[in-house]
Amino acid sequence: MLKVIECSQIKASHSALIPPASTGRPAAF
Repeated sequence: MLKVIECSQIKASHSALIPPASTGRPAAF
């Protein structure tokens, strides 16, 4: 469960760096 929370936080931080067109797709993962 902790890993899921970390992944969600990482994805949220990445979404700020990745263009909106890439949102919804785990580019970092």
